[in-house]
Amino acid sequence: MKQQTNIHQHLPGPIAILRETFEIYKTKWRELAVCFLASFVSLFLVLFMSAFAIHSLNIFANAGLFASAAVIFIMLAAFAIAFLWPQVLISIILKDRQDKTDIAKISARAKSKIIPYIAAIAILMPIFFMGLFFYALPLLFFWIWFLFAGNIATLEKEKGAAAIAKSRSYMRGYFWEIFLRASFAVLLLMAGAMVMEITASVLPANFRSIVSGTATLFFLLPLFSIYNYLIFEKIKRIKGELPSPTNLIFVKTLFALGIVLIALHIYFAPQIKEQFDLEILKYQVETGQELPPLPI
Repeated sequence: MKQQTNIHQHLPGPIAILRETFEIYKTKWRELAVCFLASFVSLFLVLFMSAFAIHSLNIFANAGLFASAAVIFIMLAAFAIAFLWPQVLISIILKDRQDKTDIAKISARAKSKIIPYIAAIAILMPIFFMGLFFYALPLLFFWIWFLFAGNIATLEKEKGAAAIAKSRSYMRGYFWEIFLRASFAVLLLMAGAMVMEITASVLPANFRSIVSGTATLFFLLPLFSIYNYLIFEKIKRIKGELPSPTNLIFVKTLFALGIVLIALHIYFAPQIKEQFDLEILKYQVETGQELPPLPI
């Protein structure tokens, strides 16, 4: 473990990380593009097969509750693997970027990491829902605290809640530095997407989505992935290999609260919508007028 000092070492600036990002992209863009393309194709196939199964078997109308739940679970699992598998490959490719990339060998290594990665993401989803429920501020903290959970689940021994808690440990003392760099990456991604859309707007309508989608798949997303990974690499180089967290109460509490909020939302949302529709109908009957549109 790296010996800790009292001197606070700063992360490289956003521009310095961006320059390194482009240097890595020059040598690894093919491998990263293949991963994103595989993710896109896999998601398309999963969605197509899911739609075909639902339409042809009419499972939700004729099957029992257990059968429907089983099919939904299989569909969600296939969707998660198709979407997250390339993310695991990308982390390994970037970690071993000095070596010659062998996708077959990396895929073999990634097999044992996909479940820990999915477990970490599955735990984070209710937590992020809770942050979204309470608007931007909690979501902002959750985003930065747990930014490295996927990389840790892929590249280190921690799994699930332990990977999430360790991500927060890496953040301690560097929250605003990491926030600045992560926000810079998001702004660059948004600006790049806007430029792609504007550039593609001069093309015929049939080609706009193809051109912008291809540019995003082969340029913007690989750059974004490299940039975020480099933030993790830099903070780990400063802090060294941190010990595995032993206290997971904070993460488990957030997860439990998120599950409760999701359950309450599912339970009360239909009732709230029904009451809202009744109020609209009552207003129209009493006034003989349509309800004015919302001021948004």
